[in-house]
Formats: sequence, structure tokens, C-alpha cells
Amino acid sequence: MCIQGLKDVNDECCAALRYQLARYAYAFEQAIALDGLALDDDHGMGLRSLAEGIDKESDLIGFIQSYNNQAASRLGGGDIFRSKLTSAPLSAPVFGVDLKTLVSRHGGVPIILTRCARAVEEHGLNTIGIYRIPGISTQVQKLRAALNQDCAGHHLLENDYVPEEINNVTSVLKLWLRELPDPLFPRSLYPYFLDAAKSDDEQSRINDISMMVHELPEENYMTLEYLMRHLEKVQQHQMHNKMDASNLATIFGMTLMGYEEASSNDLDHLQEAHYQMQVVQIILENYHFIFASDE
Repeated sequence: MCIQGLKDVNDECCAALRYQLARYAYAFEQAIALDGLALDDDHGMGLRSLAEGIDKESDLIGFIQSYNNQAASRLGGGDIFRSKLTSAPLSAPVFGVDLKTLVSRHGGVPIILTRCARAVEEHGLNTIGIYRIPGISTQVQKLRAALNQDCAGHHLLENDYVPEEINNVTSVLKLWLRELPDPLFPRSLYPYFLDAAKSDDEQSRINDISMMVHELPEENYMTLEYLMRHLEKVQQHQMHNKMDASNLATIFGMTLMGYEEASSNDLDHLQEAHYQMQVVQIILENYHFIFASDE
């Protein structure tokens, strides 16, 4: 009985520590990312420089083009808004845009996810602390602005890049996920995922979470499947990068399921964060079972 009591206390302490570390990492990365927007700096990424770079005509063109295909399909095809104004090809923004729009626009998994994931798989799988160590704030903001302007054409890593620059790519990917209007796990299904993670039986947790994954909207499902396939490759290299499923879940739990600031002594929020991380960890550890029909 005493041993079981000690184990319960140890489990609770581990959960609390994981939560506090994840909360710190999340807040720290948010702070350094936003720091690049505070003032002008040597890289010209301050508020004044960004405001001066606003192009209302390009914004208007992007807005018109985003509705062009939808309107054309409803009216039987053709380019509805063809004019000199829309003749220049522009890349529509990807940050702060809902998944349904991005999936429809790109004809599948959002291109920012596929490009960042491929960069990590080509250059960062053996990088220690990949996805845990943040990039340089000014460089992350510079990369965000470039991808938001031309996601398909911008080079994520130049030929003369240094290995640490892969952290800028992982940071911008997490930033994109956090800026989704509705998290990857939609708010409407959020409580059901948490309830599934609370089951006392391990196999029941896996089955229930798997069932909820298949209840996701199509755009959320395909995006989650691609992301988990990528993270599964990351954890396969944990001998080198030190990022196993538990560590990755600590990083991505709040990012994928939404984050609300909580006081340090709020046990309800502590438990909720624990279940958030558990949902992501279970999906990652059981990727081949949950997404078997897609393999």
C-alpha cells in the first residue's frame, strides 16, 4: 500500500513538472517570437518596418483571388475576377487562416506544414532538442513574413545555412499551428478528446482517442495525420535528437489543443494540461494503429 502511495505521488509530481516545463517553454517561445515585433532592429522587423511594408493593393488582390476559385466553381467555371488588377500571381497568406481554406487552396495538406516538415526530415532529424529549442526571434519573424508572402517559393534554408537555423523552421511551424483560428483539435471536439484520455484502462484510452481522431473534419484529419507521421519519424531518431514521444507531446500538447494561461496552483488546469499532452502522446505512440487505413 505504501509503495502504491509513493508511486501515485511520484506520478503526480512528474505530471506537474511536465506541465510547468511545457508551460514555461510555450510562454518563453511566445515571448521571444513577439520580441521581434516590439521595436525596429538591425533586421528591419520592427513594428514600424512591418507597417511601412503593408501593400493595400496586394492585400486586395489576395482577397479577390482567395474567392475566385470558389465563385468560379459555383458559376460553372471560368475566371470570374479576371482583370489587370488580378493579373499578377500572388501567394495568399497562410498564417491566421483556417484549415479548411488552406486545404482547399492547396488541394491537400497545407503547404507550410509539408515544406517545414520536409526541411526538418532532410536537415534536422539528428539535431538535439529539435522542436524543443526555439529559433532566433528576429529570424523567426522574418521567416514568418516571407512564408506569409510566398509560402511555395521562399527558400527555408539557404545553401550556406548553419545547422542551428533549423530551429527557426520548427519555431515558425509551431507559430503557424498556434495562430490557427481554431486549433488542430477543434474546440467543438476538445472535451471529448480529454474525456477519452481520462479512461483508467490503457487500451480504452487508445481506442477512444482513435475513434475521436476519425471524427475530426477532413481537413483536420489529413493535417494531423501528416504531422503525426512526421513526428513519428522525429522520434525514431531519439537516440540522436533526444526527442521521444513524451518530449514531443510536452511540446505539442498545448500547441495542438489550445492554450489558456493558468495560475501555478490551479490543479484543474494542471490536470487538463496533463491530459492534453497524453492525447498527443497516445496518438504519436499508436500512429500506425490509429491511421492504419491511410498507410
